[in-house]
Amino acid sequence: MSPKAKCPRCNKKRMFHEDEMKGVKRGDIVCVDCTLEEGYYLFLGEVLDGQHAELIAQLQAQLEEDE
Repeated sequence: MSPKAKCPRCNKKRMFHEDEMKGVKRGDIVCVDCTLEEGYYLFLGEVLDGQHAELIAQLQAQLEEDE
């Protein structure tokens, strides 16, 4: 069974893999929710910085097609 520990970022009790526990205690490893949120904001920042232009164009074309 996976051990539970408090995520160092959100302070919620989450399940982690046994081999992650030392990293959680050091504050190096965060829960899945915090990892996904960080990735989302990183991607959003890249989009706002002008990266991923081809993907944004595809999404815009799909939205216009769906309308």
